[in-house]
Amino acid sequence: MAKPEKPATALDTAVEEGIISAEQAEALRAVEARKNASDEPVVLVNHFGDLFLCLGLLIIYFAISRFTALVGIEPLYVYLAFAALFWVLADIFVFKARRKFPAVVSALLFVWLGFQAWMIAFPDTVSIEAMVTGLGAQAPLFVLTALFAVSLLRFRLPILVLGLAVSAVGLVFTFAMRHVEPLAAFSVLALCGAALLIAGMYLDSRDRERTGQQHEWALWLFVVGSPLMVHGMMLYVLKDHFAMFALGASSGNPDLLVAQLGTVVWMISGLALAFTVLGLILDRRSLVASSLLYFTAVLTYAAFQSGAGLTVIFAGVPLAIGLLVIVLGLAWNPLRNIVLRLVPFARWFRPPSEV
Repeated sequence: MAKPEKPATALDTAVEEGIISAEQAEALRAVEARKNASDEPVVLVNHFGDLFLCLGLLIIYFAISRFTALVGIEPLYVYLAFAALFWVLADIFVFKARRKFPAVVSALLFVWLGFQAWMIAFPDTVSIEAMVTGLGAQAPLFVLTALFAVSLLRFRLPILVLGLAVSAVGLVFTFAMRHVEPLAAFSVLALCGAALLIAGMYLDSRDRERTGQQHEWALWLFVVGSPLMVHGMMLYVLKDHFAMFALGASSGNPDLLVAQLGTVVWMISGLALAFTVLGLILDRRSLVASSLLYFTAVLTYAAFQSGAGLTVIFAGVPLAIGLLVIVLGLAWNPLRNIVLRLVPFARWFRPPSEV
């Protein structure tokens, strides 16, 4: 399987032309890596030419329905033909033209058209009856997982791991929902999220400066793994307290209701704080972003208990959350440096920023 060659950088060209030595180039790369140590670089679009190519891809996609009516061919064969076309285009963009964003769009269109072709070929598996029995919920997810897996193995585009992980976890979750209690099934989401985060941490450990492609693979693993772990764990841990809260509400016992609300607030606050600290240690903001929903719930409850009106709550809580995100974003590096000084095994993680 051919792998795309890494495009030459300005430093590589300077070394080839004898302007600087290889040792000087490595020193400059090290300086640049240290300067960008606080960043999580994501480069999908290099220039407007990539967007121009994507525009052409989208125009081709929107022409499919008219093309089907024009030539009078069964939609199944049209979708398969255009899926093959987008596969070839993705192959060209990855291995020949080295255009990342058009390659991603082509691969996604291949997956979507392949999925549409499967739905046309096997309509019974997506019927209402199949959905009720559970088979219909698993069959589409299985096909999506397979299509994303094939695309990922061929093109090695890190962002495709996002679609693969979502479809694969959805497949596992629907299977769990058929065999365990609904609330307990959320523990499966937490386990899947933890597995993705562990994989991302392993890749981060192999690219601590985040200058190579392993960082990009890890980024998308964290993007999908963080909400899975946070929401799955929150719902699983708090399920008993939600049941007690419902009991207090139905019984009309205000003391039991307040006690359960207070317990839920403290547990949510503790878990959200733990995920925030973990995000600082790993230098991954996705863990913190996944906890914002629960920060919002805590602030809403606090505002409600203070006797504030609904207008104040709906205006003040988003304002407070927005300011919190901005402050945390600006103070991310100083806060992370403080946390790492308190962690005895900090050397295992990305070194603190110098800025």
